[in-house]
Amino acid sequence: MSRVFVINAYGNPIESAARFGKIVELTEGTINPFAVDRLAWTLAPGLADFDNEEDYLMLTGPGSGYMVVASMLFSRFNRIKCLRYESSIRDYLNVEVTKPVFDVPNISSQSPPGRIFVLNYSGHSIMSAFEFSPLPAEDKAVFLTRGNIDQFKPEELAQQIALGSYNQSGLLEYQRGDMLLISGPGLLHIICASVFVAMGKDMSLLLFNPKQRNYIPRDIVLSNIIRTEKLAVESAA
Repeated sequence: MSRVFVINAYGNPIESAARFGKIVELTEGTINPFAVDRLAWTLAPGLADFDNEEDYLMLTGPGSGYMVVASMLFSRFNRIKCLRYESSIRDYLNVEVTKPVFDVPNISSQSPPGRIFVLNYSGHSIMSAFEFSPLPAEDKAVFLTRGNIDQFKPEELAQQIALGSYNQSGLLEYQRGDMLLISGPGLLHIICASVFVAMGKDMSLLLFNPKQRNYIPRDIVLSNIIRTEKLAVESAA
């Protein structure tokens, strides 16, 4: 029987997704979205037998949770099935995300380190994040996507995020010292993580703290995530 894995319900209605399979809540109640290593340790045992052919990942929970879980899953699989909530029909829809393959997984950046790659920009204020960049104001931000996006074309979104658009750089130019500002729909987070895993690069995230109205930096080191996943699964066995 197929299963629907839920990182955290986050107060959202998840019952209707049961038509896709048995709902498995990996966490319940309040979780700390800024403790990324702890998230990996907590989530890994429940995902140990995730079957990418049969199971689904529901897109509800903190953005950091998406990045952690997708990093673990795309280190094992080339494709995962996601369930995203479509408000127009008040129900969940299946969208498959495939880890991209690049002929050249890295492009030498012509810019100095310190740029902030904004996953999705829809006019919300991100000015407080700019304090983390030492670059001149005009060089601080790189916008990977803007506004409403077509979430039923994940392959095109992956190419746009990786290669760039709007005359802006893509993540293939991401280098140590750059940052990724997490924003936008959950599906973008999953796609973005697939790109990072395909490139074999670690992530320096800027996570929004709604209580303090500012951004908090956190790193996702792929080797640490995989090591933590292995240890957590062994500990739970």
